[in-house]
Amino acid sequence: MRSETSKYRHITAPYCQGAGVDIGSAGDPVVPHAIQIDLEQPYCPPLGPGPIHLKGDGMAMSEWFVPESLDFIYSAHLIEDFHRLVQELVLRRWNVHLKRGGHLIILAPEITRWKAAVAAGQPPNEAHKHEPREGELSGMVKTIGGYRVIMDACPDPNDYGLVFIARKL
Repeated sequence: MRSETSKYRHITAPYCQGAGVDIGSAGDPVVPHAIQIDLEQPYCPPLGPGPIHLKGDGMAMSEWFVPESLDFIYSAHLIEDFHRLVQELVLRRWNVHLKRGGHLIILAPEITRWKAAVAAGQPPNEAHKHEPREGELSGMVKTIGGYRVIMDACPDPNDYGLVFIARKL
């Protein structure tokens, strides 16, 4: 099975320089040096050789990292597993650990495209609580403040993937 990360690695990996994490990696990190974080019992099968370095849900970043210690935070197809109102809280918690000049990179299924993919036969994912629309993650980081959005778009017209990249100012 091909990971969602592999679809857009050519776009996202250049923003994953220095010390950083891949939250929800399923064993296929965006870059080899990323610290991989995933659930103790992930709900999807491993998509790469791993290893998972830290086991948890990605909300408990303070247990592992001091504030402003990471150059990048990457997460593929995790944000949609949180309810809409919790998504902003997740981003606020991640923000604490991102250095100034660091990058926040998120892949997610875009809601309209995702619904079309499911209607066309893509298996639904019961873990999803809220798939974002283009621009929605930009709005959340605007509320948090201190980011310059680099990308918040679906770069492949034949895929449901939304790529969000922002630099912390």
